[in-house]
Amino acid sequence: MKKVLLFTLLIFFSLLSCPAQDITMLYMAQSGYQPDDILRRAESFFKETGIKVHLFFAEYEDQYAMIMESAEKEVSDFDIILLDLIWTADFANRNIIDPVPPSLKETIEKGIVPEIFLAFQYQDKLWAMPFLANFQLFFVNMDLPKLPVSHLLRKLWKKWLLWPGGRKNWGF
Repeated sequence: MKKVLLFTLLIFFSLLSCPAQDITMLYMAQSGYQPDDILRRAESFFKETGIKVHLFFAEYEDQYAMIMESAEKEVSDFDIILLDLIWTADFANRNIIDPVPPSLKETIEKGIVPEIFLAFQYQDKLWAMPFLANFQLFFVNMDLPKLPVSHLLRKLWKKWLLWPGGRKNWGF
């Protein structure tokens, strides 16, 4: 449900500056980014708003070139893109992307821990929003911090010695 809401908010706020019309989204088709999920979200968005979302799925290796090629056109091929954080500064400096509108930025800041959304900032502006913020899946074995360091080191050393690469690389 949260993903559908986030997807709907993303599209809704990106459309505030233009009349209701079909929109086009470039999306990544690879591990962790399931096209079927996005297709369902686009259908749900259409049912709620009457706005059709045309989805283009591309492999990660092809996305940057597709975005750059589209940006050179008088009218871009895509209204919404899924971008890699490493491209944010490049795209912002080339005016390929716009900063997140203030009203959506406020929603992001309320709903996502700062350690995640701050990574999407560049020159004091928020340029994107996390799509897969799976930080809630982070797992920590809380028993480990309670153990004495010497116990942990012995356990680690034992596992390392049993690992064939560990013994071989260090002459054991």
